[in-house]
Amino acid sequence: MISIFIFLLGVFFVGIGAVSFFRPYKYPWAVRFLIIFFGTGFLTYSFVNWFGLVN
Repeated sequence: MISIFIFLLGVFFVGIGAVSFFRPYKYPWAVRFLIIFFGTGFLTYSFVNWFGLVN
């Protein structure tokens, strides 16, 4: 159940990061990179959790 929330959080962060890459730029490039980095981390953790590779 918690992995669904982590997955949605990852989709949220990746969505914000992807939208912020279009003009007008709302954030500096480092902030955009970090937003997408955290989003992909949440997504990766949720997929790994679904396949039982992490406790």
